[in-house]
Amino acid sequence: MSSRQSGSKHLDAMFGKAQCLVLQQNYGLALDLMNQAVVMVNNFLPAIIEKMKMQLAMNDWEQVIDSAQRSEFPPILLSVSVSQLNATKSSVSH
Repeated sequence: MSSRQSGSKHLDAMFGKAQCLVLQQNYGLALDLMNQAVVMVNNFLPAIIEKMKMQLAMNDWEQVIDSAQRSEFPPILLSVSVSQLNATKSSVSH
């Protein structure tokens, strides 16, 4: 088995474990796994998206926006997403 296949299986295992942790509402440990996935594969969008979902579940709005801005999302998508997050945050807060 090549190291690329091994790395892919490792990422799959990380995603699976993170999903199990989310089901147990252990968002902190799940977030740690997604952070590791982002480090393993630089700017790995699936991991960044999952990371942002976990941050939302933890009501950590600032980190969601920070994660979106640090990622390599297309600029037009990023501007819409951050605007929508800010609007959602405002409507939930009030």
